[in-house]
Amino acid sequence: MTGVPPRRRAVANSVRSMLYNSGQAVGTSVSLLVVASAGVSSYAGRTDDPRVVAGFAAAIGLSAVAAAFALVFAVLRGGPWLVPRGSRAPDREMQRAVEP
Repeated sequence: MTGVPPRRRAVANSVRSMLYNSGQAVGTSVSLLVVASAGVSSYAGRTDDPRVVAGFAAAIGLSAVAAAFALVFAVLRGGPWLVPRGSRAPDREMQRAVEP
């Protein structure tokens, strides 16, 4: 949020919240779709059924792959931990701008 002008932070936070909630809903739907594609028709039966275990294992594997991709893209995007050599850290610049 520090890269957003103060007057636009409410809008930016709303968009971030909407994307987070939408991602959570889509992720849940995809996970349940993977479990259902393993042949599980109901959760009322036994939970140690091999099809249920295989379905949830596949859903966890797919989620792990998606998390790995997200991690790679987050690191490539950059952030405050990547300070170019020869430049000052953003913290010090912010402190100097705030100090009278």
